Amino acid sequence: MALLLRRKILLFPVETAVRELDFRLILGLLVTRPDWQILVGDHELLFKLSLRLKNPVAVIKNVTGGKRPWKYQRWKQLNHRIIQLDEEGAIYERGPERWKIDLNNRLDVRQLHPEDHVCTWGRFQEEHYRSLNPACASNITTTGHPRFDLCRPAFDPLYQEEAAQLRARHGKFILVNTNIIASNVTGRDVYFRFYKISPDDTATRTHYIEQYCHEARREAAFIELINHLSNKLPDHHIVFRPHPSEDLRAYQILLKYIPRVTVTREGSLHAWLRSCQLLIHNGCTTAIEAHLGNTPVINFQPHHDPRFEITLPNLVGVTCTTAAEVAHAIIEIDQGRSRAETPPEPLAQLTRMIRNMDPSWDSFAEFAKIIRHCQDDAPDTQLLGPVPPLVWHRLSDPVRSSSTVQRAISPLTRSSQRGNNKFPNLIPSEIRHRIQLLQSILGVTADVHFHSSKLLSLTSPQSP
Repeated sequence: MALLLRRKILLFPVETAVRELDFRLILGLLVTRPDWQILVGDHELLFKLSLRLKNPVAVIKNVTGGKRPWKYQRWKQLNHRIIQLDEEGAIYERGPERWKIDLNNRLDVRQLHPEDHVCTWGRFQEEHYRSLNPACASNITTTGHPRFDLCRPAFDPLYQEEAAQLRARHGKFILVNTNIIASNVTGRDVYFRFYKISPDDTATRTHYIEQYCHEARREAAFIELINHLSNKLPDHHIVFRPHPSEDLRAYQILLKYIPRVTVTREGSLHAWLRSCQLLIHNGCTTAIEAHLGNTPVINFQPHHDPRFEITLPNLVGVTCTTAAEVAHAIIEIDQGRSRAETPPEPLAQLTRMIRNMDPSWDSFAEFAKIIRHCQDDAPDTQLLGPVPPLVWHRLSDPVRSSSTVQRAISPLTRSSQRGNNKFPNLIPSEIRHRIQLLQSILGVTADVHFHSSKLLSLTSPQSP
């Protein structure tokens, strides 16, 4: 199949499919036009393709921070119209002054061109970026993050089949999510290597040693918690979902000795949240999504050190400091004596950082409005030279593929732990089923085309 099917191209690169694919498909469906082709695929492959394209519109995450600003510079040489949305745009350690530093480290808005757009999770980020007086200041807009809107009832049909399967498999279960640096799959010294810590730099070395020890204590406390809950709540199953950066196999090896515990990253987070009894976490963005989906939240904080804590997600739900308190809170929720309600003041603080906390806000509509504005001004896309060979991956054989939707959007193999399978091969039958559900929910129609196992496109069914 030819790669370019329309006169104009919109690029939707995806790094971690389980987190990004659904909301990007929805946005793609919302902005299809007769003369536009929406390319959705693995971000590394789309980057290679983007260097052969002139004049496209690209919806990306931060590329002007400290890592690889040359990517952005190359895109601008090719007249790319850029819309930035950070995938880590609100959940940081400590408090507001530190958050501003983290925002600058992730995205230097002063490098952006006037015509480019920055979409922020909340007013706090928008006001901070505008205060730097970048050339694109008028195009910095609070949209919220569309993935949080997936927690709302309107999208229940997208996840109800998978959620029913999870309930049938695990019965009444508790979902435990972690985000523990000490368990990073690339090594426990990940921060030391990343920041190039020198043994002679006493202050910096000591800071990260202390952070590692804090994280190691949290890791041990979660393992003790799971064992305690297994002993005290024999009628509950426990599903443990570590962060994608954590070492899944290390947890599997240890937790297999505790009854009724499953360690997995399979499937959609939204299906898990719709099927579990409650969520236990510490500093995980998942808590925000659980709150928005009316799933009770317990914050487990066995060790307190404000230097290393991610505070915002811990504002929702109830906080427990011991395993016994957690078990008691679960019983209270189970018997209907508690809903783990969040007080109004923390909700107001959260809404300033994450606009989606306002139930009347529609991130998809706000984001699609910006994309359409860029589409209005975009010239025809030009293909410069041959398509890079790595873009053409063989499509998966549907006969040999799993029949469940979750395989198309979740990392299942050991290689995913090293970042090699964040975007699993697309299964055409499963993606088509997913898009059919989305079209029914959104009331739109589009054609889907599979160019390879890592790349698809959406087009309007109307002739260009």
